[in-house]
Amino acid sequence: MTRPKFLVMALFSLLIALGVNAQQFQSAPPAGPSITDKPVWALEFVKVKPGMFAATMGYLDDNWIRLRAEAKRQGVVLNYNRIAGEGAVLNYNRGAGEDSSTDWDILLMTEYKNQAAYDGREKLFDSILKRLPDNTSEVIQGYKKDELFQSVKTRVLQDFSENGYPQVRLLTRK
Repeated sequence: MTRPKFLVMALFSLLIALGVNAQQFQSAPPAGPSITDKPVWALEFVKVKPGMFAATMGYLDDNWIRLRAEAKRQGVVLNYNRIAGEGAVLNYNRGAGEDSSTDWDILLMTEYKNQAAYDGREKLFDSILKRLPDNTSEVIQGYKKDELFQSVKTRVLQDFSENGYPQVRLLTRK
């Protein structure tokens, strides 16, 4: 009888030494959101054409931001940001023919509710665009998107942040 007691005591001591606690032997905690329920971030890096920074910002106000504000109201978009990079500030007064050494001037960031919301974004934005009033600012009237800026690269990331630790996974790169 002393030998089985000794083995039980040895096993118990080993478990304590390894830091195993009783909670690890209980049933697994409920699973978190599935991969398809995690937020998706779309990042678009934009290069502004020389001398067109103000017109580009007006165009983005009237189009990009209005669409995302309505999509956020509908719960499809969780967040959106427009960030002017250092190059945009330095190149604000850049004239035609003057080139910039930066790759991008403006970063457009959109956080979608999940993968399905991201996948359906074009259809959603088209429907929103048809319903929004056509009252654009005087700043951009007469300009087309291609005359103002071009998208130089995009990244799509899925947010896997847990317990306050940011973590993302790259889904696509263009």
